[in-house]
Amino acid sequence: MDVEHYRTLLLAKEEELTEDLARAKSEAIDASSDEVGDETDAAVRTSEQESALDQGTQDTDTLEQVRDALKRIGQGTYGLCLVCGRPIEEKRLEAVPWAAYDVPHQAERDRVENRPTGGATL
Repeated sequence: MDVEHYRTLLLAKEEELTEDLARAKSEAIDASSDEVGDETDAAVRTSEQESALDQGTQDTDTLEQVRDALKRIGQGTYGLCLVCGRPIEEKRLEAVPWAAYDVPHQAERDRVENRPTGGATL
C-alpha cells in the first residue's frame, strides 16, 4: 500500500475541511449581524443557519477522523481496522481515506448507531 498517496489525500481533505469550516464560521457571523426583515425572512435565515450548523458538525466530525487517520499513518497502523487489525480494502480507502474500520465492522457500527433507543415499537 502506498501510504504517501493516502497521506496526500488526507492532507488535501484536511485543508478543504478547515477552509470550509472557516468560511461557514465567517458566514454565520455575517448572517447574525444582518438586520431581519419580516417573519418569513427570519424563518428562512434560521433554517439556513440550522443547515449550516448541521454541515459544520459533519465537517468537524470528518476533520477529526481525517486527523486521526494522519496519526495512524505516523504510528504505522494506517489501513488496519481498529477492531480486528485486518487490512482495510484499498478500494474503501480510496473512497474514504479516513476509514478506520473494515466493511464488516463499519456496517456493525452503523447498525448499532442507528438502532432505536427506546419508545414505542410496533
